[in-house]
Amino acid sequence: MVMRRKSGTDDCTSPTAQPRTHKLRHDRWLARHQNVDFHLTPIHASWLKRVEVCFRLLVHTLRRASFTAAEQQRDAIRAFLAVVS
Repeated sequence: MVMRRKSGTDDCTSPTAQPRTHKLRHDRWLARHQNVDFHLTPIHASWLKRVEVCFRLLVHTLRRASFTAAEQQRDAIRAFLAVVS
């Protein structure tokens, strides 16, 4: 996954945490594209399971509610995302 680079970001998701075999190639690419940063996802599917659970909770929340306008539904989704983020 590639996301916008945040200035001062230095954590385990930074390009320096990449395996050494790909580091040089990634460093060259990042030097040319300074507005992006690499974020590694786990090799196994645990991150996908978390996303599925989040969507299941969102669908459950939306089904229990009653909306008279699309704006109300959008507000409910934004409120849900604010809680889980």
